[in-house]
Amino acid sequence: MIEETVDLRFLAKQGQKIIEDMCAFRQEVSEVRTLALQTYEYSRRIERLSRLPSKWNSVVASLTCRR
Repeated sequence: MIEETVDLRFLAKQGQKIIEDMCAFRQEVSEVRTLALQTYEYSRRIERLSRLPSKWNSVVASLTCRR
């Protein structure tokens, strides 16, 4: 059996890097989730507005063109 010495500081740095990477990944997943929800809500709003009577077409057009 081969015996190797492992530096605990090295393991601690590796563990810290993994934790930092996980935090960054969670933030990115949260941002993607937020964007997906916003896209879904935006498409629902457009669909809802498109069902309005024809006199509201100008209102719908002005709402969909804004940014």
